[in-house]
Amino acid sequence: MLYIQQNLLFLIFYAFSNVFIYYLYPMTHSLMNSIDKYKNINPEHKKIYFVSNLIKGIVLGLFTPLAFGILYSYFIHNIWNRSLIKSLASTYCSLDLVSIFCIQKMQFNTLVHHIMVQVLFLISLLCFDFREDTISKPIVIYAIFSTFAFSVNLYLALRLILEKNIKLIATISSIIYQFSCTINWSYQCYYLYISEIDIIFKILYSILILGVVSDDIVLIKFLNKNGYLKTN
Repeated sequence: MLYIQQNLLFLIFYAFSNVFIYYLYPMTHSLMNSIDKYKNINPEHKKIYFVSNLIKGIVLGLFTPLAFGILYSYFIHNIWNRSLIKSLASTYCSLDLVSIFCIQKMQFNTLVHHIMVQVLFLISLLCFDFREDTISKPIVIYAIFSTFAFSVNLYLALRLILEKNIKLIATISSIIYQFSCTINWSYQCYYLYISEIDIIFKILYSILILGVVSDDIVLIKFLNKNGYLKTN
């Protein structure tokens, strides 16, 4: 209850972010309707899929310098900027939550991913206050490296309206994504190995994070299939 009271402002900000991003959908849809290739997207529900990924890709791209700054401040100067982390995390989670309600026929693994993101965010905020010495730390690191792969969301949107160089975009996105995931997963395993947090939290965290990891793997295979990095 104490953490809830302390973080009431960030819960309000989280709610505001959801409303703001929700209204970005019709605004972006209206702007994109001036492009013929967008108007020709069929079936109709794929337009919302396009809008969702375009918004997420742009927002995460804008967040990338700030996310890198968090990593730099922590690993170089040992500064854990909780206020900035909470602000970025609130918006990051809003992107996924709004997409759950707006996108029709969302793949099950993606749905699980988005739900796990909300669970991990609320646990970090309300139970651990995003403190460095808790399970919140690897959660933040995972989100940061996911942010670096913003080009994946841009590809998922642009592939619906572009024809030229789309395989190249898929390939570049896959390379960035695989590089980010390799570092990310390695850090997660290392942290869980050396951390002195309770074994119960380690097990619960591992179960939750596997829901996110499984979607990462599916997406990497999809990028490779549609790019130049063919995988069987």
